[in-house]
Amino acid sequence: MKTQAIVGLVTSITITLLASTPAKAQDFDALLQSALNPEEVTIHQQRGSAKAEQLARQACTSLDAGTSVRDFASQVSQSLLEEKIAPDQVATISAYSGKIIAFGIAIFCPQHLQKIEELELERP
Repeated sequence: MKTQAIVGLVTSITITLLASTPAKAQDFDALLQSALNPEEVTIHQQRGSAKAEQLARQACTSLDAGTSVRDFASQVSQSLLEEKIAPDQVATISAYSGKIIAFGIAIFCPQHLQKIEELELERP
């Protein structure tokens, strides 16, 4: 799985979020679910809101420790590969994970939004 897909999605979603009003932590699940397509909704139902929030908060913890968004996305990609996900679900789960990371950063640690903006500048 390419981490570039996750990073690109994180970037585009966060830029969209920057244009909206600041969200509150209690809005995380509702905002996330409103951005999911039908396939991602199915994944969210299987994995659960608690796991999504856990991943979102892990993103913040990693960024607080100095990890880049790109490196965190790579770690997520690697862990997804280790789950032995069916090849036809890889793209959908990557998109879903990217949305979790983006909404997590925007809601739980907006001080790191600049790191996502910097990713946008790196894109070819």
